Amino acid sequence: MALLEMLPSFVLGLIDPGFILYYAVEAYIQTLLIGLREDGTIPSDLRGRAFGKFWTKISGAPPDPAVALVGSATLVPSTFAQAQGTVLEIGPGSGNQTLYYNPAAAQIKTIYGAEPANELHKLLRKNADSTKVGPKYRIIGADATKASITRELLKDKVLEPGALANNMFDTIICVRVLCSVPNLEGTISDLHAMLKPGGKLLVVEHTANAWRTTKGSVIARLVQTVYMLLGWSYFVGDCSLTRNIEQMLRKNTSERWETVSIERHFGKAVLTYISGSLVKKS
Repeated sequence: MALLEMLPSFVLGLIDPGFILYYAVEAYIQTLLIGLREDGTIPSDLRGRAFGKFWTKISGAPPDPAVALVGSATLVPSTFAQAQGTVLEIGPGSGNQTLYYNPAAAQIKTIYGAEPANELHKLLRKNADSTKVGPKYRIIGADATKASITRELLKDKVLEPGALANNMFDTIICVRVLCSVPNLEGTISDLHAMLKPGGKLLVVEHTANAWRTTKGSVIARLVQTVYMLLGWSYFVGDCSLTRNIEQMLRKNTSERWETVSIERHFGKAVLTYISGSLVKKS
C-alpha cells in the first residue's frame, strides 16, 4: 500500500479499477469452486452469487467516521442529505451508505430500497437498522424498472390492485447503479414516471470518460475499453465503464426536467463520475 501511495494520482486513477476487477474475479472463482465441491455442478446462479459475495466484501460495512472519505465516496453524503418525503433508492446493495440519510431523517417519510440481489437483503436490513431511518426503511426485491417496483409494491399492499407506481416518489436516488441496468434509456423513463411532479432524481454515477473535452483523458478512455475487454461487465454485475450516463440523463431535457444540475468529477481517471440532481417538471 505504501508503494501505491507514492504513485501519481493520474496513475492511481488508471489502476484502481484493476483491484475491483481482481476482487470480482476472485469471488467468481471462489463461488464456482464452492459449487463444484458441494454437488459437483456449476451453480445456475453463479454470477449473481459471486457478485453478492464480491459486493459484500468491498462494501459490506459502513464507512468509519474517523476515516476521511476519498474519491467518489466524497460525493455521496451530500446526495443522501437531500432526500425528502417518500424516497426510492435504486440498488442499495449492502446498505453501507444508509447512514448518510441521518441528516435528512426528519424530512423523510419512507424509504423503499429496491435491491434485486436477495443475498444482500440481510446485511442491508442490518445496516439500515443501525441508522436513524431504520424504522422507515423498507426493502423490496425489485430492480430499477417500474414494472418490477410496481409488482413488489402491489405484493406488499403499498399500491391498490391494478395501480402503477406513477408519480409516487418525492426523491429517487441512484448511486453507482445506472452503469449496470440492461436498458438505460428505458430505466430513466421509468424513474421519471415514478417521480412526483417537482420530485428530484439524485445521482452519483461513473460514466464514459469525456475524452474529447479538456476535462477528459484519451488514455483513461482507452483504459476503460481495456477493462471492458478483460471481462469487467461479466464479473462486475453487468457494469459498463463506457456508458455515457450523463448524455442519456440529459436526453429530452426540455420535455422531462425543470432543472438539470450535473457536475463531472475525476475527469482524468478511468472511473470518472457525475453527480447532481434532475427536477421533474411540475
